[in-house]
Amino acid sequence: MLVTHFHRRTPLKFQSIYAYFEDVRRRLDNEVEFNVIECPEYSRGILTCSRNLRFALRYKNGINHVTGDVHYLMLGLPPDSSVLTIHDCVFMDNPSFLRRRILKTIWLDLPVRRAKYITAVSEATKLHVMQLTGCASTKIEVINTTVKDHFVPISKEFNLQRPVILQIGTAPNKNWLRIIESLRGISCHLLIVGEIGEAYRSALNSSGTEFSNRSNLSDSEMLQCYAESDMLLFPSLREGFGMPIVEANMVGRPVVTSNISSMPEVAGDAACLVDPYSTASIRRGVERVIESEGYRRQLVMAGFKNSKRFSPATVAMQYKCLYERIAAAKGARLS
Repeated sequence: MLVTHFHRRTPLKFQSIYAYFEDVRRRLDNEVEFNVIECPEYSRGILTCSRNLRFALRYKNGINHVTGDVHYLMLGLPPDSSVLTIHDCVFMDNPSFLRRRILKTIWLDLPVRRAKYITAVSEATKLHVMQLTGCASTKIEVINTTVKDHFVPISKEFNLQRPVILQIGTAPNKNWLRIIESLRGISCHLLIVGEIGEAYRSALNSSGTEFSNRSNLSDSEMLQCYAESDMLLFPSLREGFGMPIVEANMVGRPVVTSNISSMPEVAGDAACLVDPYSTASIRRGVERVIESEGYRRQLVMAGFKNSKRFSPATVAMQYKCLYERIAAAKGARLS
């Protein structure tokens, strides 16, 4: 059974989708033959997208799987043997009405219509795709994202005097303005992972909160950020999945995250859920974690248990079953 994975062309610092499916391929190496195709161009306009599409047309034997972001490649692949993975629909938050219409048509409506199956990384993403496209529920399967094995428990005594609060991501949906406001006056150190612009830096300087910033991190450097932190603050406004929640669970750090979008689904009972639109709610969540040793211990223990739901072996078997269904429908011989 031949499966071709189509990947976006991505700068090295943004390899999460590739790494996710690389893990799937590694675990199915003896059962599925994989062909891995990376787009030659970044998706930065009609011309680059059309060149990527022409390139993808050379590779359409067996089962085709567009692994994320370059959804428009579906327009050139056989509908009866193609899978599309959708990680999120955050691109629909673009403020330009015309751009939203173009993205909806090229990145969602047409690719979703052509796919044999769609996989979504969370129930929240599945629901969002259904709302935006009218796609039938039966066409979309939820297969969660996996977490890399190098995230392991690392013990640390909680710093009650000045806890290190880890925040990952600096895009608008990460809710950084409310994060800054919610921490105003709390004795802490905010460790921010991601590139911060002048507006973000100015707001931080005005808040009086002590902070540091790191970006373009390797896997080991990312793990070190979790190791140095006392807790994760992740009150995002929208996520397709919410990987930092599970990573913090695996390392053994208490998590404060949103009670909307995919976050409650991913966190389960392993996080303090807050209203991300309320700075008071975010602040209460942070203060509860800081002030209650018993609550922190409860979240950490629940986190270790919760992270087991996202086993790479489980996810790989879900994809294998999906590929086999497509192959069987085409009358292909299974390996």
